[in-house]
Amino acid sequence: MKLKWKLAISINIMLFMLLSLIGYLTNSQTSSLTNSQVENKLHDSNRLGLALFEAKYPGAWKVENGKLIKGTNVINDNTVVVDTIKDEIDIVSTVFLNDTRITTSIKDAEGNRIVGTLANPEVIEKVLVNGGDFKGETTINGMLYKTLYTPIRDDGGKIMGMWFVGTEYENLQHIMPAAGWRQQEK
Repeated sequence: MKLKWKLAISINIMLFMLLSLIGYLTNSQTSSLTNSQVENKLHDSNRLGLALFEAKYPGAWKVENGKLIKGTNVINDNTVVVDTIKDEIDIVSTVFLNDTRITTSIKDAEGNRIVGTLANPEVIEKVLVNGGDFKGETTINGMLYKTLYTPIRDDGGKIMGMWFVGTEYENLQHIMPAAGWRQQEK
């Protein structure tokens, strides 16, 4: 083989490797940026939802007769805030009394809200037991969500429930299909 061909093949291999590396790094950066943007949207949605509860129902969180109360308003089955979040910014949300969903914008295949269901044990441990936020993935009603759960506390600091915001991974795939988002398993 002539030196000219060896040199051409070597250059092509090096160019291919360089372009592959650039593609990998670009995809990795894009995925990281998109993930950060989604997490920021969830944090903003979390704060917005809690602010809406405070504006709509001023007063402390408390539990009375098995119901979660904000101010003087029963939150169980009250969908005003969760539906506002869904309608305005396309983020699903849920309020939990302890580990049980009491109001949510998440619906099953028949259009019924999935109240009365329990949170994931990992979420319960992190939020209700340890008092921290849970950020990550959760499967709800068979769908995978990117999520943020935060504790709901009374005026004395006692945790009585959780506030959840999330978005389906399926919804994220149209934003950045090449960014490495996981495909939803059916």
